[in-house]
Amino acid sequence: MQGVVGRLHCDSLVVQVTNADGTGVGRVGVNWVILSGHGELWGRGGSPTNGDFPRGARTESDGKAWAYFGPTAPGTTMVGVTGDGLEGQDVTFTIEAAAPSTPAEPAIYGGRHSRYVLRGDGTFAYEVAGVGAYATSGAYATGCGGISLTFADPEWKAKGTLNGDRMTLWYNAAAALDILNEDYLLIPGGPCA
Repeated sequence: MQGVVGRLHCDSLVVQVTNADGTGVGRVGVNWVILSGHGELWGRGGSPTNGDFPRGARTESDGKAWAYFGPTAPGTTMVGVTGDGLEGQDVTFTIEAAAPSTPAEPAIYGGRHSRYVLRGDGTFAYEVAGVGAYATSGAYATGCGGISLTFADPEWKAKGTLNGDRMTLWYNAAAALDILNEDYLLIPGGPCA
């Protein structure tokens, strides 16, 4: 499978759990994990779960489970899938990711007290203004109406939605200790960091 850094690939990873007759089995628990390489996993339907999806996902009635994948660095990434009671039937996907061919202009999204600068090469800067000013960076992937962020601190993660000029983010427990869930609005023609 092929990918491009900074882009989520919609329905790129699909598994189906079947019974002995080949009929799909619903509500089977599956875990998607990155075994090696760099990237983010995102749940089908654009619904983040505090940065922790898709651990604990379940198959739909037809036995299928989906995940989007967004590479955060060029190279090879291995994604594994395991399921409840499916020992010995684990699935592995291999994704080869390339750098974007032509980086786009940065997009700047501002919130009440902070902003994100999303660069075309799949990296971002997060800046907090005022007393105790703070800045960090990381990598992101977009697509399918969603965004996934991995901060320089590997424990910090965020997932969210992109809807027109609005970016809404939800942070995992580690990041939420320092950052509030917030809506960010696109700043047209804003200064680039």
